[in-house]
Amino acid sequence: MRSIARRAAPAGAVNAVRDVCRARTDASDDLSRAKQRLNAFLLRNGYRYGGKARWTPSHMAYLRELQMADPAQKVVLEEPERSGDRLPTGSP
Repeated sequence: MRSIARRAAPAGAVNAVRDVCRARTDASDDLSRAKQRLNAFLLRNGYRYGGKARWTPSHMAYLRELQMADPAQKVVLEEPERSGDRLPTGSP
């Protein structure tokens, strides 16, 4: 009976997959932290979303239409659009 020989994946391919996994995890963590910071900012300033779930299309519309007490605070809500980033809808 012949034994099955183990063969390692090429080192370059393994490292590339690891890099992709790490980058995706980092991006997901960054998104979660950005959402948490925005929620904390809104709560600190007395804004509470009355809908069922956050980060849905209706919540994003709420954020776009939100009028802050001080115009300087609106920068916090506009920053993702100015930088080309968008907070995606759905769960983090």
